[in-house]
Amino acid sequence: MVGLTSSIKHKGLTLVFGPQDPNLDDEPLQALRTTLLGTPDLQWIVEILKQLPQQWQKISKLHPDLRAFQGQRYLQLLNEWIRQGALPTNAFPLPNILITPLAVTAHLVQYIQFVEKLNAGVKPNENLQDIFELDTETVGVCTGLLSAAAVASSASLADLRKHGAVAIRMAMAIGALVDAGNTNLDGGDKWQSLAISWKTHSAETEFHRILEEFPNAYVSAISAARLVTLTMLKADIPEMLEKLKDADLFFTKAALRGPFHCREREEQVASLLHIFDSDSSFRFPHTSQLVFRTRSTDGRPLNAKDNLNHTTARAILTEQANWYRLFNELHETTSASRPSLVVCFGSWDFVPQWLMRKLGAKVAYANDVNFETGHRLSTLDTLRDDDTYALIHEIAEDLKGSAKSSLSLPHVESPVDIDNVPLSGQILAGSIVEAFTQAKLLTDKFIESTGLSGYYDNVQPRLTELVVAYTLDAFEHLGCSLRVAQSGQTLQRIPHLPKHNKIVDALYNLLQNAQFLDLNGSSITRTAIPLSPISASQLQQEFLSEYPEHAIECKLTSLTGARLADCLSGKVEAIDLLFGTEEGRELATDLYGKAPVSVAWLRQLQYFWEQLLAHLPQWQQSPIKILEIGAGTGGTTAAMIPLLARSHVPVHYTASDISPSLVAGLRKRFKDYPWMSFEVVDIEKSPPHHLLESQHVVLASNVIHATQSLAVTTKNIHSVLHPDGALVLLEMTEALPWVNSVFGLVEGWWLFNDGRHHALAEPDLWEKILHSNGYGHIDWTDGQLPENPIQRIILALASGQHEPSI
Repeated sequence: MVGLTSSIKHKGLTLVFGPQDPNLDDEPLQALRTTLLGTPDLQWIVEILKQLPQQWQKISKLHPDLRAFQGQRYLQLLNEWIRQGALPTNAFPLPNILITPLAVTAHLVQYIQFVEKLNAGVKPNENLQDIFELDTETVGVCTGLLSAAAVASSASLADLRKHGAVAIRMAMAIGALVDAGNTNLDGGDKWQSLAISWKTHSAETEFHRILEEFPNAYVSAISAARLVTLTMLKADIPEMLEKLKDADLFFTKAALRGPFHCREREEQVASLLHIFDSDSSFRFPHTSQLVFRTRSTDGRPLNAKDNLNHTTARAILTEQANWYRLFNELHETTSASRPSLVVCFGSWDFVPQWLMRKLGAKVAYANDVNFETGHRLSTLDTLRDDDTYALIHEIAEDLKGSAKSSLSLPHVESPVDIDNVPLSGQILAGSIVEAFTQAKLLTDKFIESTGLSGYYDNVQPRLTELVVAYTLDAFEHLGCSLRVAQSGQTLQRIPHLPKHNKIVDALYNLLQNAQFLDLNGSSITRTAIPLSPISASQLQQEFLSEYPEHAIECKLTSLTGARLADCLSGKVEAIDLLFGTEEGRELATDLYGKAPVSVAWLRQLQYFWEQLLAHLPQWQQSPIKILEIGAGTGGTTAAMIPLLARSHVPVHYTASDISPSLVAGLRKRFKDYPWMSFEVVDIEKSPPHHLLESQHVVLASNVIHATQSLAVTTKNIHSVLHPDGALVLLEMTEALPWVNSVFGLVEGWWLFNDGRHHALAEPDLWEKILHSNGYGHIDWTDGQLPENPIQRIILALASGQHEPSI
């Protein structure tokens, strides 16, 4: 037998069981099923799951809300999953009647695996306290309370079979009661949740004032000092969003489904508890009989007066979940008077990053540690996704002094030197997602703060009017004058070089949208709508006078618009106008670095990086490797480098481009940064060997759309990414007429051959292509303002589960 104290000098062991994952999908389900059916010692769990339909028949007759709910149908799906493996696509997202017991099932499986790792061949009746050798307590987060209660009640794995069965049955009933209160007459969800955050005390006060206007809304969970989950009737969401939008509050949709933690449902919960009390198959032992101490969701230790069934059920169903208080309490009690080994069961990301930073967290994975030697089992460079992990921490003095844990971390021989521990992939991935979520909440704020709000209503129509004027001038120079054409007259297609077919098509569609032409197949007919007598040059001057902050877009439009006929006929190349003249180069550079249409998202990108760097552990010393693709003249690079330099986080930044001359310019411009390197990279080709799986983040700003195949390019990028890294794209996702009129004249804009109809792609297409190339979680910035689709920051983790964006 191997005890924890043989190699790890801690006084306590804290077992933390996380919440359920509302977005549970097919991939983790298949992994869980394979483990259950392939492990003889877990067959008792399979039998408990198979018996849930019979348990449902018993309790549903005794509770009016459950009697009206179609729980039997869902539980039959669970049995079909056990027998056949796959759930039908229309079963997702899964209801709580399935997710909640499956979450407890996953916890129990991980816990049993943890015990068997400590003591291979552990006997069913062997005392677990002797195996752990440490003062042990359990902690549950929401649904995890049921798992924590089952483990705390069990002196042996034989006991766990009895109490684990109770936890799974209770989870089924609790999930069903939530579902029963969440079903509209149309079958859709009745309740919806939002994540709300704020920065100032006045904003917090305003939030609580708004909350008073919605009697059915309530704060279901407190996740951090300035972050809560708000649950409310779905029908009230539009009005709530308008009020939040007007206040200095940040919000996004939360994954929680149904009225969890709802005090107004006390009557329904009391009826359910009465059923639990009267049926021993749904009853935990008395709290006085617990083998290990356990805590409620607010961090309070349970005492002998607490009814374990009532406490756990109410903590999930009627009491507000205070994660913030729980994890603060956990930190205080495990890092001072009782230095503890903390082992977490559940999905990897439920322990908040602020706690990791607060602990100076040294992170390892329970499934990847030999507890006899304190060394890793794996020889891989990165740890596996979805492994249970341990947070190893000691008192603050130990972290500051010479005392080190003997538990080895990646690439480090025991004893650990925490200053040289490489960045754990799970911490990096979690930090990236958390930082991106915070940045996404502010999308509308960045649009407003950079003066871009109102662009669609005011600026864009005027720029389109200017493009139309230049197009009419060009058509006239090319022998097709709409000004002299009669209504109903059939017009000839303008002469142009074949390489400009697509931009010419776009220009004809623009004139049709302006109602000056009717297009019917190859037939082009002049309409009766009169043309404006205002010249393009006059429109330009008026625009510059009214919207000087958007002068860059206007001047770029005029740079190519005034020579549109020459570009289409081949007398001049647009690329020479844009990049072959000092004026063109300056305007193109300023477009990406100074124009509000770019700055809004550039500042959001900077904010994302600031948050990411702040989320990384304080002990982080190994460099974050960043590769920028298509850095060009360095517009995005210039925005990134100063904030990276200020962060004091070790970084290695590679600025790359397909053009050797542009790379030379980048090297000259950023020569004062020793942690930068410069390289010629053609991402449409297989990357050089030294880049494979080497980069934590690949950054590309408005460049990937200009490649022939998004699938090929993003696959090549995927091969460059570290398995726990991420691709961060800044891309225009909506084709604006003035953008077409400028960059559509460059041949490379139309070189795509992957089935796209336009160089610019919408987020859904990006998501489909990225998933097909093996990327995991994907998300993009979004908000309520109409300017949101102009550009998006798109995040794609290199690996992991596919989760819906919020």
